[in-house]
Amino acid sequence: MTNFFPKISEEEKGKSKSNYFNLFNSYWFLFITSIITFIIDSFINFKNPYDLFKIWLIIAIICISRYLLVRFIFNVYIDYNLNFFSNKIYNLSISTAFFAFIIVLINSYYFSYNSFFLKTLISICLIIYMLAQLKNYLYLIRRGNLKIIVYFILYLCAFKLAPWIWLYSNILKV
Repeated sequence: MTNFFPKISEEEKGKSKSNYFNLFNSYWFLFITSIITFIIDSFINFKNPYDLFKIWLIIAIICISRYLLVRFIFNVYIDYNLNFFSNKIYNLSISTAFFAFIIVLINSYYFSYNSFFLKTLISICLIIYMLAQLKNYLYLIRRGNLKIIVYFILYLCAFKLAPWIWLYSNILKV
């Protein structure tokens, strides 16, 4: 695999545990939840600020509970390769959220309604995001460690998909 961090050797990557809870990551958590709220608001156009606050609170609770559950699993099943893998996925998610925010911001200031521009660029951004995630997951599967693959399936099903499916089903009821 290509070394994405040129000043860190392959051996040093597994020896250090990164601390995900710090001021910078707290800022990114607020930024990403604000982006998600802004995107939901641009599609649904809430009239009542209470509904928008309720959606933001649900998103924050899902993100915090997902973080705590994943952190607990990382503490129980300490595998430094998974820590590095999770860091790559985290950085990719931040980059995608930032580009989605820029696209929604451009759309909100230059177009008066949800346009083809917004739907096309968000779709392109999500396709690139999914391809990059797939590349990371295929690297993990190619390594062939059965414990990591079982953890990956658990992580993908329980902590990535289920909370968002629940959130989207509740948003569509509002």
